[in-house]
Amino acid sequence: MLKHALITILFLSKCMLLIAQQFMDEELAKIRLVESTLIREHIIGAQIADSLSKRLPTEFIKELDPEGNLFTADQVVRIQSMIGTSVPLSDVDLMALLTQSTRIYRQRIDFVTDMLRQMGEQDFFEKDSAFFALRVTPIEYAPDNQALETFWIRMMKENVLSVAAKDSTLHTKTDAEINAYLNKRFSDQRDIELCKIGQLNADDGVAEYVLERYMKAFASCFDPHTEYFKMDYVSWFLSALSDETYSSGIFFSEKKGRYVIRDLAPYSPVSEYSDEIYIGDEIISVLDGDTKTHPACLSPELLNQYFNGIASDSITIEIQSTRDQQIREFKLAKQKLGSRSNHIYYYLLANESNRIGYIDFPSFYSEFSEDGEGSSKDLAYAILKLKRSDPQGLILDLRNNGGGSIKEAIELAGFFVDIGPLFYIESTSVEGDQLIIDSKRGRIFTGKIMLLVNELSASASELVASAMQKHPDVLLVGTRTFGKSTGQEIEPLLVEGGSLPFGALKVTTTKLREIDGVSYQGEGVLPDIVLPGYYGKKLVGESLYPYSLSIRVKNLSARMPRTRSEPLERLKAAYQERYEGNGVLQNMARREKEISNMLRDGFYRSLHYRRFSSEIDRLINMNFEAEKPYFQAKSLETDDEFKDYSLVKKTRLEKDLQLKEAFKIFEDWILLTK
Repeated sequence: MLKHALITILFLSKCMLLIAQQFMDEELAKIRLVESTLIREHIIGAQIADSLSKRLPTEFIKELDPEGNLFTADQVVRIQSMIGTSVPLSDVDLMALLTQSTRIYRQRIDFVTDMLRQMGEQDFFEKDSAFFALRVTPIEYAPDNQALETFWIRMMKENVLSVAAKDSTLHTKTDAEINAYLNKRFSDQRDIELCKIGQLNADDGVAEYVLERYMKAFASCFDPHTEYFKMDYVSWFLSALSDETYSSGIFFSEKKGRYVIRDLAPYSPVSEYSDEIYIGDEIISVLDGDTKTHPACLSPELLNQYFNGIASDSITIEIQSTRDQQIREFKLAKQKLGSRSNHIYYYLLANESNRIGYIDFPSFYSEFSEDGEGSSKDLAYAILKLKRSDPQGLILDLRNNGGGSIKEAIELAGFFVDIGPLFYIESTSVEGDQLIIDSKRGRIFTGKIMLLVNELSASASELVASAMQKHPDVLLVGTRTFGKSTGQEIEPLLVEGGSLPFGALKVTTTKLREIDGVSYQGEGVLPDIVLPGYYGKKLVGESLYPYSLSIRVKNLSARMPRTRSEPLERLKAAYQERYEGNGVLQNMARREKEISNMLRDGFYRSLHYRRFSSEIDRLINMNFEAEKPYFQAKSLETDDEFKDYSLVKKTRLEKDLQLKEAFKIFEDWILLTK
């Protein structure tokens, strides 16, 4: 019997070794495919390969512990030292790194889990503070476990106090009652953190996670916009570029572990509960059968599947009302909806003297079905509708437009350019610099066109702005743009013998240059007339990211068929005169500078309940709205699905201080060119 038992044990051991070896082979195949694809397909992949040994240790740790709340400094050194000076690593070194990193990661998860479970009540009236900064600098990892626990306590107390600061009813309670309430919130926050950690600590979750983080880290070594992601994230990424979504009509925002409803789509399934579900209500759990899960405990990909995925026709959730604090369960159907964020809203802005068309253009989205139409076709429709109102000009608002499809950007620019060059593309798929031109004579709108931009205008929106700025009858107004002059392509990853891709790479394959060979990469596009902004270039921009690519100037000089003749100096002088007499604009510029410096240099926030609010809150919450409307905005929306939201945006437009100044600059432009 003993002999049979030994034979069985040896057989099982051999099977386990074979399974482990097979798993290791699959891991290696995936990693090697990621590495080779990046080095081959990236626009300067071969050059970056020489820098990988310096970049990868930092990026791998950053991916494993992005908040600095898991490892201590000595553990960081141990993991980084295994990467060595030769990257890509050999098979042996790579498997050793993944194996040891998985073991350490699992140990740290266990430690932090125990630490959180043992964490008791906190005093929200003690003298303590937390430091914050938005500088892109290396994370300072805790020197020991005691310091790490202090970090966790401060982080969760700050989260709790951020929510409590919005609860006006607390001011009527005693300190003891407030402390009890805050500790209840602290306990809830701790449970959320435990739930998030628990996602990784099941079966081989840690090993899979470490493998994924290694591939993400390797990709991030190339530039800020090159990424690896799993296939379930790819569908979410593509849906963000589409003008449609599959949803119940609930749209939420996550902040500090809370999932709050930020928008409710009219004429959608949630409209059935218009008297029970309101903006500001909190999503407490997602139900799958009898299992209730807090949204924070789900991966972003899985959460997106629940709310927007096509795998199910409905979603069941629990919502806590802001009106009576009661928790109610709702089962909501899902249906195809037009995307509220990827929809073009258009208005006629008018006062007693002038009528100017206005188009809010949120992104260069694209419909991926063969018969689908993208943002350029939707824009053409909006312009045709606007032209019926006989406007004297058109404002195309690209503020907060993060870009999208370059193909859509080319189409759009062609609408406003009579004929001529737009920009140059340098790509891995085309030899040399390819000049992109608008070869079709005529413009869909023949009047004056103003582009409104800001620091969050990026990628395709910058491409359009820089191209059109070279052509006549175009004026660029706002703040300097983000500074992203590169393009990316999605590359599915399928190992040899596999039936489905295991993931995908978003790889930078394109550099973009203006027609004179100059690039706005890292610098952004400078408007003809610069307005005070809301963010500040020191806080937002391509140059702030590590490994941001540099694009050298080339001696390129495409010939323009016509030159600009706008009275720029006179327009600037007229605006400057208004600025010097406008205290609101000056305060806006002063606030932009102060908040930029404070967040760049860092600031301390007290964790004492009664001293939590600070100067940074005063600056962030300063209101810069026009005192009274300078123009009336008339919505021209005809689609019932978007009419209600269009009216909400109309009110915002009439209070928009930047848009008010843009309208006045347009009036000067009209007057000076009569």
